[in-house]
Amino acid sequence: MNRALAREIVQSVGVSKPCNVSNGPDRAAETSGGGLAAFGPRDWDQALDWLDQTGLALVFWDRLTALGAQDAVPREIGDKLARNLADHGRRVAAMADEFDTINGSLQALGVRYAALKGFALVPDYCPDAALRPMYDYDYLVRPEDVDRARQAFTAAGFVHHQGREEHPLVFIHPDRPPRPALSRDELYDAGFPRSIELHHSLWESEPLGIAVALADDVLDWVRPHTTLGVTFDSLANEDALVFQVLHAFRHILRNWCRLGLFRDLACFLARRGSDQDFWTRFSARIQGREPLPEIAGVVFALSARLFDAPVPEAIQAQTTARLSRPLALWVERYGPDSALDNFLTNKFSLFLHREFIGDPRSWMDPIAGPTRHYATEFKTGHLGSRS
Repeated sequence: MNRALAREIVQSVGVSKPCNVSNGPDRAAETSGGGLAAFGPRDWDQALDWLDQTGLALVFWDRLTALGAQDAVPREIGDKLARNLADHGRRVAAMADEFDTINGSLQALGVRYAALKGFALVPDYCPDAALRPMYDYDYLVRPEDVDRARQAFTAAGFVHHQGREEHPLVFIHPDRPPRPALSRDELYDAGFPRSIELHHSLWESEPLGIAVALADDVLDWVRPHTTLGVTFDSLANEDALVFQVLHAFRHILRNWCRLGLFRDLACFLARRGSDQDFWTRFSARIQGREPLPEIAGVVFALSARLFDAPVPEAIQAQTTARLSRPLALWVERYGPDSALDNFLTNKFSLFLHREFIGDPRSWMDPIAGPTRHYATEFKTGHLGSRS
């Protein structure tokens, strides 16, 4: 993937100012250095896979279309992106119906749940569900409700994925077993498989070796949320942000984190930037829960740097401003370029991980420490969940 083109695309979908691919009707494709129009068909052919992997394909084409800047990309590339966006609209509609069925099964069995990610991110993290790739449904339940949740998923047509007893538990539809996409277009097709992931906690200390002290009452504060006419329970806004931050951090450390996830967070920072009441609640939620403020600082700083979304002043002192020199340097020196590669092509995340390990002996131990976890994943190519 052409790095210069990747940076131009990221700039074009920034969240705090109009897309800079358009400087007027006669300069629709210009940015500094020639902009998107400076790149040839070969660059754009390679960019298609990158756009899919980062999760930015749909929002990128939507942004160009909104600005009337479709000519910024070769016509055949635009045709493919337009087809993907239309197909994904149908996929999301089908998923909304299925999501409603799953929620109904949980409610029928009296399971207290919160839907995570996906439809719960609309509109604060993504204005339109059709602009965000979705491949699974995520739920949080109390540990004692896991068995009833299993029953609910079975009633909705899903079965436990054999051999996957770790957290989260994975459920699949027997008529649509998980498999690689046969083509990039299939990623956006309504029939492409989707699964359910069942969580009983927002963070697992193992195998990353980082303990995070979280509130244990998040399911006491769930709220009704409606997307595409489907009403379901989701986390309180401040708890949802805590989960998104931890979700990004976990995937960075596991060497697979979609670039688009940081755009979701940047959208939230821009949309809620002036909501003082929210940031007061969020501040209280992370207060004294080390190292959560530092984790939030890293994730906020990286989201802001990538997608031009200022971190709200109300939360800077507790997050980004308190980053140690090594953490701030990591964000500046390694974070953005690694994010362009979805954190997959290098091991710079090890430097970040080391700063959060309290016991140096644990870090250095090649048997019990996190380094063994990474060595195993890189050797086998198994890089964990790619959500």
